[in-house]
Amino acid sequence: MTKNILVVGPDGFLAREVLTQLSAGERSRIILLGRKEMTGRDNYFSDVVTLKKAVPEVDVVYLLGAYIPYGAFQSGDAALVKTNIELVADLSLSYPESRIVFSSSVSVYGSPLQLPIAVDSPFNNPDLYGMSKLAGEAIVRNHKHFAILRFSSILGQGMNNLTMIPRMIAAAKAGTIVVWGDGGRLQNYIDVRDAARLCLLAAQSDKNIVALGVGAKSYSNAEIAGQIGLLTHATVEFSGTDKSPSFVYQVEESYRSLNFAPLYSIEQTLNDLIKP
Repeated sequence: MTKNILVVGPDGFLAREVLTQLSAGERSRIILLGRKEMTGRDNYFSDVVTLKKAVPEVDVVYLLGAYIPYGAFQSGDAALVKTNIELVADLSLSYPESRIVFSSSVSVYGSPLQLPIAVDSPFNNPDLYGMSKLAGEAIVRNHKHFAILRFSSILGQGMNNLTMIPRMIAAAKAGTIVVWGDGGRLQNYIDVRDAARLCLLAAQSDKNIVALGVGAKSYSNAEIAGQIGLLTHATVEFSGTDKSPSFVYQVEESYRSLNFAPLYSIEQTLNDLIKP
């Protein structure tokens, strides 16, 4: 039987890879809910009311669209509420029997009180973006069938160029990477192809799950810069101080709950970003 699969935020970085993997897998009718006004496409909608009238029932909702205020995570932007909270509630109410796969963020943890961070670690003063994702999670937890995936930094071709690694790569191509502080800060990354596969596994599960969508280990900024330097023959310099917290995760429980293991190493991902 053909399933109705709804992908929310189809133009987003993660959603594009999810759509690629869906098209290569099971037979299904894929419906898209995005921000653009489009004509001539019977599977694309820009508002929930019109969508519900045209598609009364949906089997799986990949809720991948989010408003991310890059560079202004403490700004009180109304889009945080409209997209990250109200849209989640509208879809949950419109399709109560669907399975929702909700793309959340490790931003919900705020500044970690201890490392490694586990799924049930306490939240500590998350920024407004993190709070909006927590509110979205609370809605999804009240849905009948759900999976919540808290993603770390997702890497791959087509990612946002304002984030650290694309900036490092751009600097490397100019000859020199500058790392703040001593480069000891630890951060976590997951390849977009692994992140999308995790979404598909979450959709296939029959359990209600909250899991970490993170890489198998965290890497220091110095390690990342060094690897990029090796691939580009750039030099690495250190400057100033970096008081930002490190992030390390306890991944075993999350991986086991979805029978998941990453397929792409950080070296493979960086190489693909530098030499597409």
